[in-house]
Amino acid sequence: MPFLIPVGAALIAREQVVARVNDTIGTFGTPSKANAQLRKFERRGNTARNRLEREVRKTRVRVEREVRQTRSRIEREVRQRRRDGEELASRVQERILNLV
Repeated sequence: MPFLIPVGAALIAREQVVARVNDTIGTFGTPSKANAQLRKFERRGNTARNRLEREVRKTRVRVEREVRQTRSRIEREVRQRRRDGEELASRVQERILNLV
């Protein structure tokens, strides 16, 4: 009896829909229940927003610290290269003067 399979599936789907509707009516059936659910949603949203803001602040602080450290390292390297260049220029000038 293969035609009974779709009938059985439809009945199970109907029962699940009815159960969900009844759950929803039980949850939001009265104004006080609806308000309680709305407050619950609001608290959950507030918690999620606070968590996201904390995560964003932590990430911003970490990135700013990395940028400062990288900038400092690069500035140190540039100063060292300048000193090396000036030192090399002085030695070249000395050698040229010694040759003349």
